[in-house]
Amino acid sequence: KKCTSPVLPLKLDYFTVQAVNNKPVVSWKPLIETDISRYFIQRSADAIVFENVGFVNPKGVFTVYTYTDNP
Repeated sequence: KKCTSPVLPLKLDYFTVQAVNNKPVVSWKPLIETDISRYFIQRSADAIVFENVGFVNPKGVFTVYTYTDNP
């Protein structure tokens, strides 16, 4: 499926992806979270078609979020 999700108001302090034990670990810290019910983590092999692989519930601004993918 093509990604057709609308963009929400979000400002990030940082966003990183690192390999830890051969698994991608996504980390981010929002400065602004407006009307966000959850963060969906997506994966793509071609940067065109994305699939949801997980989600993280918001806990408030200045929270450092992490998600480890298990491809």
